[in-house]
Amino acid sequence: MLTPLLCRAVDEDKKKEAKSLVNYALKLFLVLVIPFIAGSFVLSKPLLTIFANQEVANAAHLIMPIVAIGILFFGLSIILSEVLFVQMKTKIIFIVLAGAALLNLLLNIVFIYMFRNIIIAALTTFVSYFVAFVFLNSKIQKSFRIKYDSIFILKLVCSAVSIGFALKYLSFLSNNTLWMVMALIAIGIVLYFFLLISFRVLGTKELAFAKECISYIKYRKD
Repeated sequence: MLTPLLCRAVDEDKKKEAKSLVNYALKLFLVLVIPFIAGSFVLSKPLLTIFANQEVANAAHLIMPIVAIGILFFGLSIILSEVLFVQMKTKIIFIVLAGAALLNLLLNIVFIYMFRNIIIAALTTFVSYFVAFVFLNSKIQKSFRIKYDSIFILKLVCSAVSIGFALKYLSFLSNNTLWMVMALIAIGIVLYFFLLISFRVLGTKELAFAKECISYIKYRKD
């Protein structure tokens, strides 16, 4: 949904607006993915205990947080790829993503053979996504300056970590049932957005961008 908005801004030669759209997209993505990472650290073991067993949960509970962090860099790479797509630099996208996939394959072959641990597969996937993000970011910064608002990110991390500690405490007081985990997730979402409002994390421009994206999705469905 970012691509059509970005294309329109570029076609109308509104470079400042195009940069703002990308920065808003990055912010909204981080708003969603950072609490997901925090929640995965807290709830991975209870979820694995419910859907598998305690032995599996003890052995593999780190997989979900590692994959969640990998999703962070994968999502960032997708947003940056849309910038290159609008700039007609699709060859760079192909080279970087193909290189990341090849790196992931090679790391899996080497390290899974050496350690024979499923967590290694999650780590190699994370590394490949991170490498793709670093290369895409370095290519884009030369022609399309992207801002990573450190204060904004710090507020998100503090909010997500606070909710993570709260959920960890509540999980000690409850049984590992699916309904209880779902209740913890719902509580975490409510508390997280309460903190976002309290910290004034999202401004009117970010909310306007989110509204425009939602309107575009509804228009496509119609």
